[in-house]
Amino acid sequence: MQNGRQLRIELPSFMPTIYTSLHRFCESLGHSHVPRANQRNERNTPDAIRVTETGSLTVFNALPDWVYEEEVLFQDNALWWSPDSSRVAFLSFDDTLVDTYYFPIYNPTGKSGAIVPFTSENTMRYPTAGHNNPTVSAHVLNLRLLDSDPSNASSFVADLDWGGRFERDDSILFDVAWLGNTTLLLKESNRNSDDGNVIVFDLNPGTFRGGVVRKLGNHGEENDNGWIDSVGHSELTRAAVAETRTP
Repeated sequence: MQNGRQLRIELPSFMPTIYTSLHRFCESLGHSHVPRANQRNERNTPDAIRVTETGSLTVFNALPDWVYEEEVLFQDNALWWSPDSSRVAFLSFDDTLVDTYYFPIYNPTGKSGAIVPFTSENTMRYPTAGHNNPTVSAHVLNLRLLDSDPSNASSFVADLDWGGRFERDDSILFDVAWLGNTTLLLKESNRNSDDGNVIVFDLNPGTFRGGVVRKLGNHGEENDNGWIDSVGHSELTRAAVAETRTP
């Protein structure tokens, strides 16, 4: 809620189960109405504000694609509120170059006793081993600025970047966490999950470039020739926050 206004993220109508889950997720945090981040179909809801222009059948904002939901984030949303609710961090997923998987639908009615003489075909972007993964980017929406000019919402979405980032086709982003109201942490690994970074962003006005504060993988903290584990979430303490802040 900003200055008495409630904002809601509304996802496309062709993904109703995802929308319901995300809406409940936001309500659980006390946000019964959050900004719309991924939109292909326009909906006549005057209290919803569109904040991105890139959403499509292959580009998802704040909504993970199949592989990120199942294998990386282990959740059906990709957005994180700052502690004071003044900002929302989210990931965008571009599946344009991901291979298409075709599978039959034997009974689309949802009724076990229905007789459907012919199957229909459905498609989804499904990355297979050795083929293209989605390319992913990180962003932050400033809700305080949005509240001042809702008609110009997309201009209040900052694109996050950092020095030493892996090439986009070899980059996995995960474990996003707020260290404070203007400080954001995320982790990155290469596709082999044997080299990675912990990145911290200072999101004070005009600064959206992060810095690598810790190394992960074979040449970092693990140093065990194993894999970087994306399961779970960062558990932050005051000492850890102080240690990981950028100079």
